[in-house]
Amino acid sequence: MDTQPDSDPTGNAGTTQLPQAVGRLNAVSWVAELIIATKYLTRIRIPLRRTPEKALIARSMAWFPVIGAVIGAFGATVETVTGWLGMPSTITAALAVSAMMWLTRALHEEELATLANQYGDAGDKSRRVGWLKEDRSIRYGTFAVILAILLKVFAIGSINNSELVFITLIASCAWSHAVMSVAAAWLHPLPNDPVSDHFGQPPGLRVLMAVMLGGAIVFGALGPAAGIPLGIGILAAICVILLGGKLMGGYNGPLLGGLQQLVELIVICTIVAVQ
Repeated sequence: MDTQPDSDPTGNAGTTQLPQAVGRLNAVSWVAELIIATKYLTRIRIPLRRTPEKALIARSMAWFPVIGAVIGAFGATVETVTGWLGMPSTITAALAVSAMMWLTRALHEEELATLANQYGDAGDKSRRVGWLKEDRSIRYGTFAVILAILLKVFAIGSINNSELVFITLIASCAWSHAVMSVAAAWLHPLPNDPVSDHFGQPPGLRVLMAVMLGGAIVFGALGPAAGIPLGIGILAAICVILLGGKLMGGYNGPLLGGLQQLVELIVICTIVAVQ
């Protein structure tokens, strides 16, 4: 007599296994996306089993606010620990900003400098002919980065509460990284740029996911007071996106990095102003 052990008399074995397989596939995909986002935004190197597909890289932007929150928490931890050691607030703020720059390899500060040089050179006749026929040693980008760092240090240093510093850095880093996906979806990727070639244009659902994750982190950190920093941050992001679309016709790495730095700084200053 022929028997069929391990058979499902209800005939539902295939239908029950399919959702489980899809769930495992989604979990693996999300982990890979998190790894890609982590490797781009930080110096942390987590190996991937295989070279990621283009679509997977674009979807990884959904997790930017999560990695941003981790970056902010890292800087805030350094500020808290150095504060416990009795250092003044200006020093602890400078160390917090330095720690975040170390963790991110100063990636976005470098991109902010490039963006400032690109915008500053637009229509600058003296740049085309040279100043006294010599290249300038100090350009717009150098000034932009110094100014951004100083403003962040003094804004953070003016907060005399380590707990508020903690939630401020988490909120500002999360939201500033969330709006990067908005810019990448809004504008066309510029050719011959490593960042725009790498990420392309993220899907709309992943952009929505990034905005929702970023908003949830900010609301979790600031509570009902989150509305003003979120609103001002998104207005600043829209201004940068529109300016980038007009002057550049799309997005590249400097625009995304400059956008992140400006929104982060504006959110920090807004929280300081309303505290």
